[in-house]
Amino acid sequence: MMRSLCAAGELTPAPMPEPAAVKAAVQKGLAFLEKEGAAWYEEKSCLSCHHIPFQVWAHREAQRRGFSVEQKKLDEWVGWCVELAEPKGGNDVLAELMVFLSRDMVPPGEAQKKLETLPAKIASFQKPDGSWAASGQFHAESWPAAEANETTTRLMLQSLNSPWADAEKTKANRERALAWLKTREAQTANASPQSTRTHATRLAYAVTIKHTVQQVALCETLLSQQQPDGGWRWKMGAEGKDSDPITTGEVLYVLNVAAAKQMDTIAPRAVAYLLKTQREDGAWYQDHKRISNKIRKEENPKVDGIYTYWSTAWATLGLLSTFPEVKAEVTAVK
Repeated sequence: MMRSLCAAGELTPAPMPEPAAVKAAVQKGLAFLEKEGAAWYEEKSCLSCHHIPFQVWAHREAQRRGFSVEQKKLDEWVGWCVELAEPKGGNDVLAELMVFLSRDMVPPGEAQKKLETLPAKIASFQKPDGSWAASGQFHAESWPAAEANETTTRLMLQSLNSPWADAEKTKANRERALAWLKTREAQTANASPQSTRTHATRLAYAVTIKHTVQQVALCETLLSQQQPDGGWRWKMGAEGKDSDPITTGEVLYVLNVAAAKQMDTIAPRAVAYLLKTQREDGAWYQDHKRISNKIRKEENPKVDGIYTYWSTAWATLGLLSTFPEVKAEVTAVK
């Protein structure tokens, strides 16, 4: 049991939705991710920052929490990830893989060797000032470039702090990144980020490096941003707007990883929101206009499908985080 680090004001506890309903929603979400992820791979042969890595991550988390996941399929998807592990879809793709792939998920041999090249690839994209420029979907979101770069840099640092990464080889890169973040924090000390995702990424990194003080402060900030409908919005302070499933799933997941206090009150409301907003096909629709920095005028734009897949992955991960772990690691079939 993780020690609770995050505190908030006293709130009235709410009953958690029935476990059977939450489990059914997770299973529908996983089925959608599998179906659409396979179609994306077959059509695009592209790893992307929003499809295959999140498909693997969600199924891995499901297996660790006692859900039935076909090992042969999971191993095949891991193979796709390693095979296509190139920054074509954005350097955040490589970082995502490092964050959730454990070494024993990847079969020994050439796949292991390629996996071990990822830290050096990530380091090679670092800018001279110590930051990493946003790419992929982070680059396409409607937030200031400096905020996008900060979020990207924290994700890169989180990946380079992975247990299996060779810390000595990227020591200089991490030191430059930390110096850049320190300067960035000093410059924005009195300014609030425009995106809730920035706070969530900061918390995920604080958990990775075990920075207790930052965890407490960031948890309190995120807890205070929960909306009346039970969810969270991508854009901070967006008055009169409903919550966003993509942000709700991400925040719920990170708060659970951080073992936040008041989750007996916060989680039921967030879970109820996600159950209410799930579509019959298992997906959580996400309107790109709530997040993207380029608004498409056509009806049902393709980019809505991308955001909906990403949203479904985060919503599924958020729901999964409310279940206890029953399997410490996922092992690859030899």
